[in-house]
Amino acid sequence: MSVIYNEHCQINVAQHCNLSCRACSHLSPLLSKDFADPETLRSDLKTMAKYYHTKYTQLLGGEPLLHPNILSIIAVVRESGISDHVGVWTNGLLLWKMSDEFWKAVDGVTVSVYPGKEMTPKQVRTCHKKARRHGTILWMSIADEFRQSHSEVGTQDISLIKKLYRTCLRKRHTIEKGFFFKCPSSVFLPRVLNTKFRSPQIDGIKIVDSPSFREELRTYLESPHPLASCKHCLGSVGKKISHSQVRRSEWRQLQESKSEDMVDYELLSAMEKQPDWETYRRARPRPRYDIRSRRQLLAYIKHKHGAFEYLSTLFNLMSSCTEGNRGREVSVNSQS
Repeated sequence: MSVIYNEHCQINVAQHCNLSCRACSHLSPLLSKDFADPETLRSDLKTMAKYYHTKYTQLLGGEPLLHPNILSIIAVVRESGISDHVGVWTNGLLLWKMSDEFWKAVDGVTVSVYPGKEMTPKQVRTCHKKARRHGTILWMSIADEFRQSHSEVGTQDISLIKKLYRTCLRKRHTIEKGFFFKCPSSVFLPRVLNTKFRSPQIDGIKIVDSPSFREELRTYLESPHPLASCKHCLGSVGKKISHSQVRRSEWRQLQESKSEDMVDYELLSAMEKQPDWETYRRARPRPRYDIRSRRQLLAYIKHKHGAFEYLSTLFNLMSSCTEGNRGREVSVNSQS
């Protein structure tokens, strides 16, 4: 029987972060310091690669660049053959410090730029120069508005839970410490709201090398039934909130409302009719601003930092053109 194919799969390299974003859907402000173990990951991916393949593997967190041995993690993913391309998602604050070996190892880097916590123009130029030198795709995504991701209280309304599950666009497969999950929320919600779930792995399937695993995995992925985590997850239709940094001690109390009070019902109604990214985007009054080209980068620098930094960046880009190549013709990014 054929290998199960999916477009994207995520691996949480570090569950903690150097920021405490109000809208963190991975609940990193509540999680302790913890890194993915290369040898455990090697075993998981070796088994998964026999039954499952993905076009893009996304390494993220938390903040993945906090991992002291990120190069080993990248190498393990490459060696497993589980995906065609490997990318890293980061807030960028440590990116300019990364070695040439890092830039050479990955196909692409996606930087989520959070207002008030951006890289400096000089750091941006450093990253762009290294990316171009090693043919790595560099994509910056800027947003100051997000949607609430979960409710501490949750809901007992089965009808609402089913609607949230059917319209959810956040079903990003995740491989985590011997288990495979449909989405990141099913990894982190049972871990944080541990008194509300029987086990931290309640929504996952154990990765085992057996003749029956492929069909067990297929059945798990094709199941139309909501996960246990869906009682607390808001899927794609949480109410909009502005980006901010929040004290870790205060972060949890901001989620202490019922799911019913945290849902954007107008968006939920639209998503029930057409559950896709286009419907989701139309409901966002301030869309993400993506920097994918040199022209967009220059426009961002000029708007954000003024003419001097614009000219410095322009000169830097002209210089880097003579040093680097045009990069690998592959996109390792997707709508987040």
